[in-house]
Amino acid sequence: MELIPILKRAALLACLAATPAFAEEPVNVDNFKRAETHFYMASRAGAGCFGVLCHARSAVPVDAQDIIRLNRDTPYSQGVFDLTTPLTITMPDPGDRFQSIMVIN
Repeated sequence: MELIPILKRAALLACLAATPAFAEEPVNVDNFKRAETHFYMASRAGAGCFGVLCHARSAVPVDAQDIIRLNRDTPYSQGVFDLTTPLTITMPDPGDRFQSIMVIN
């Protein structure tokens, strides 16, 4: 999975600002959470992670992290899914290792 470098954020944010959901109002303290979620979901969908899980197989370089303070020893998977139909994500047995899933709706 190719992560979007930090320098491309400005271009993606400009695209986000041009989308109908945010075209009428600038991002501010009241709508920041929704705008940020939309930004990250749009970037993942644009990277080919719509409807599938994309896996980061190696540590992300510190100067190319999409999210501040990624764990350097944690593999990450991300995907954007249309929840108008049922979705099941089956996680493998981790053995004695820890694993978690975070859902943002």
